Amino acid sequence: MLQWDQYEFIECLEVLPEVDEEHETNHIFRVEKDGLKFILTIYQYSGDIYFDLFRDGLEEPIFTMKLLDCPAARYISTKNKSEWLEFAPSKSFGGRYDGESPIPMGVRLAVKPHIRIELF
Repeated sequence: MLQWDQYEFIECLEVLPEVDEEHETNHIFRVEKDGLKFILTIYQYSGDIYFDLFRDGLEEPIFTMKLLDCPAARYISTKNKSEWLEFAPSKSFGGRYDGESPIPMGVRLAVKPHIRIELF
């Protein structure tokens, strides 16, 4: 199960998710900026995260990635007003993640001022 805070995702991405109404098993966040559309799909119970980035006018994504069995994601906000979401890769902690410690490797997602995806 993914450890995350839905409200921090809403704060960072500045959009409300589409939520599976019957079982609330997935959340889909759609962000559109600068001719790009980013779709983040979260399956909170399995911990599967899907990243899809589209360019206007193209049917297929220009970037797609899956994180399977992601244990945790956290919101980072710095003093200089930078903010992003960090996603931990599967089994990188060897145990439960406390939600506070720095994530040593994974994926960062930012949407301000532009959509940015970074592997670290």
